[in-house]
Amino acid sequence: MRFNFFFRTTAALTTNHEGAPAFALTPQLELYAAVATAALSDQFYEAADARLLRLRTLVAKNEPRFVAQLAVYAREQLHLRSVPLVLAVELARVHNGGNTVVCLVARVVARVDEITELLAYYAAANARTGRKTLGRPSK
Repeated sequence: MRFNFFFRTTAALTTNHEGAPAFALTPQLELYAAVATAALSDQFYEAADARLLRLRTLVAKNEPRFVAQLAVYAREQLHLRSVPLVLAVELARVHNGGNTVVCLVARVVARVDEITELLAYYAAANARTGRKTLGRPSK
């Protein structure tokens, strides 16, 4: 580190899952890393439920446009199936207005069976705790 003294003194440090020193990531980089390495099953460092909770938290910390672009990138370039659907549902939870979510779903649902996977995750992520009540009919 003789020549890279600026990087050494300005980088924020944190700890990783093992407790070792690591560099702190921006919310965008952390979400990208979580998506690009996503396997929605138990892993050595992280259980599947913990991964989903972390994705939920990171979606809320990022701009909706970035999340939507990342979901499309994950589906079309990384060829992931489940994670872009999770991002779409979580984006719908935190983003209101515009047609971002509608356009996103149109891009990340590429196969017929992905519609049912999207709806299954939506139902699981939005578990109802009380009785369903109907609002007034729309005009």
